[in-house]
Amino acid sequence: GGLALRRGNLVSADEYFHRALDLRSRLSPSSLEVALVLTQLGFAAAMRGEMDQATRYAQRALEIEEKLAPESGQIVGTLRTLGYYAVARRSLDEAERYLERALALHEGVPLGSHQTAYILNGIGDLNAARGDLVAAESAYRRAVDIQSSTAPTMIAGEWFLLDLARVLERKGDHQEAEVFTRRALA
Repeated sequence: GGLALRRGNLVSADEYFHRALDLRSRLSPSSLEVALVLTQLGFAAAMRGEMDQATRYAQRALEIEEKLAPESGQIVGTLRTLGYYAVARRSLDEAERYLERALALHEGVPLGSHQTAYILNGIGDLNAARGDLVAAESAYRRAVDIQSSTAPTMIAGEWFLLDLARVLERKGDHQEAEVFTRRALA
């Protein structure tokens, strides 16, 4: 399913993930493996633009993770993902709750981790959606700095750079926006 998803074959990805969910659910209905498949189904739904369905899958995954591994990295990722989905649905207060919870759970991890960069980028998205471009820029810059120092070849780094460039453009800082856009496309 993951390979089909990365290739953009959403129909095949959905079929594979549903088969995996069926198999895993029969073996262990409330396992972290089931939660992981639900998360993947959510990604596929989000790629199709079905944000409500993506949210339902991720919420089911979160319910399992809260029971089995309430302080795991997996739950941090699911909370972050739910934050992204909530921003996309314009449920900004909900997004803030998910992202703050993810950051709070992640506090024990050094702030230089790539997971922190993802959470901060989500906070940047939230602030940009609220029109707080100063806070959005700050969060995006922190995400870019962390990503640049911890995982410079990470593909998401380009997204972080483009998000920062978009906010700079909205603020009227066209020259710096161009610098970050060029960096992302290099």
